[in-house]
Amino acid sequence: MILKVFKRLFAAFRAAPENASDARFEEMRDQGTKILQSMTQPDAFPKLELHLRRTFSLYHRWSADRTTTQLLRDEISAAERVVGLARVFMFHGDGRVREVAINHLHGPLIAPASVYALFWRLNDWSPVVRAAALKATKRCLPVTPAVVVAPALKALLPHIASWGRWGQAGPDAVNTLLMRQDVAGALLRDIVETRQSGLGLLLRELCRNPWMDQHLTRIAEEAALPHLRFMAFDALISGTVRWPARERRKIWIDRSLGKYRYAPAFHDRDLTVERDVPALLLTAAQDRSSMVRKRAADGLIALRGRRDLAARLAQIAHALEHDKNIGVQGRMAFLHRKCAEEGIDLSVSG
Repeated sequence: MILKVFKRLFAAFRAAPENASDARFEEMRDQGTKILQSMTQPDAFPKLELHLRRTFSLYHRWSADRTTTQLLRDEISAAERVVGLARVFMFHGDGRVREVAINHLHGPLIAPASVYALFWRLNDWSPVVRAAALKATKRCLPVTPAVVVAPALKALLPHIASWGRWGQAGPDAVNTLLMRQDVAGALLRDIVETRQSGLGLLLRELCRNPWMDQHLTRIAEEAALPHLRFMAFDALISGTVRWPARERRKIWIDRSLGKYRYAPAFHDRDLTVERDVPALLLTAAQDRSSMVRKRAADGLIALRGRRDLAARLAQIAHALEHDKNIGVQGRMAFLHRKCAEEGIDLSVSG
């Protein structure tokens, strides 16, 4: 009987510090989760790691003294034991804690900042953290809702070519998300309805997905930003879409002097939808943006020899004839000169 009492007292003695520590880490988890969920603007995501490290003193435990060593052990133990703490500790300054935290990420991620951070961990300086992050992307991202993934992708895309440590694993994971129709749909709404920065890059990236082809007409007609309408019209008129490659190509300026520069490389593919090009040109010719109307004029010049489309091309030419933009005027003057040389009549009868 006395032995049982001593065992209970000893167990309570051992559990008391752990319970007190758990309460501290649970408070850290709750406060950190609120910070993560409050970060909604993609521009803020890169600053989040430094903010969390300062707020909770999550710095590298470089010292070998007894106190620091014990703190490191406590944090690693808490990352394994306290549910949800991994969301905060994946930002930890010590790679040993980050690795354990990422290994304990399960289920859908709850904030766009967490999705961004997981991809940032794919670019971590520590190979073991990168390996843990790769497993976590395959475990967590497929079940993470599109509303959480989409803002993170908008923050990620400009960095894809510059993050050098993640190899092909990072771009492959990004491409997998871009191929999800729910994610592409969420991003499509931003492209059509908003005036955010970086939407041109986003549209090019989405064009990897053939599912986007059916929505290019909507973008061409409804997008709030003129350069997005231009990109959509250009793809529909030409019948091809382009998107950035993950590498750059070398362009020689002077081989004898060894001078060269790097330029973005692109991939392309043919559209998978049927198109009525004259109808697209007529719509583009009536667009409120001069850059779109100039694309219509370029398309008209390219099709001027199509006798079977003469009546429809004449209608497009009439829509552009008295355009006030000097760029459109120059193209129309060139069109009339070439038509005169080639004996083509694009005048509208009646």
